[in-house]
Amino acid sequence: RKGVGDGERAAGVTDGAGAGADDDVEEGAPREAVLDPVTTTPPDTPLVVYCRECKTIFGDTFSFVCTHAQLKTITLGGATMVTVQRDKVETVATGLAAGSAFYPVSCDGCKRCVGKMFVSTRRDLDPMRDGFTFEQQAINSYELGGGQGEGRALGAGAAAHPSALAERLDVLETQVLKVENLMLL
Repeated sequence: RKGVGDGERAAGVTDGAGAGADDDVEEGAPREAVLDPVTTTPPDTPLVVYCRECKTIFGDTFSFVCTHAQLKTITLGGATMVTVQRDKVETVATGLAAGSAFYPVSCDGCKRCVGKMFVSTRRDLDPMRDGFTFEQQAINSYELGGGQGEGRALGAGAAAHPSALAERLDVLETQVLKVENLMLL
């Protein structure tokens, strides 16, 4: 299955909340130009976001803030295994985020820059401010539960249901206790 880093956006094209956007677009312009590029609707299935380079997991879409279709980013409200370089404020010089100030965000695993934490933005980019904004070319993602039915860790006929796992855990704990008691004799 594909995720954000595999060329798909996390939550569709847009949320369509561009009030009056049709007034400013030339006739014959692509439909995406009409719609708001910031999507605040989370994906239907939860995604785990990780470093494309070293596979370090940064977070998941349970803390989803937004995606930006044209900037090709996903913003999460929380992240792990990243360093925000707060001593290094930078400003975007050109493009859609021109004039926005940010701290670079790097992966703790490979030290590669994977995104930004915006500290000031234009009004239309406000949802991205103070979040962890990851760049699509620096990350990959996978769907939680996407591997179900493709293999079983517990054997060919065993179900990976929580009650089955709890039962196996009880059996293992009983066996460990027996071994510990034997060692005491």
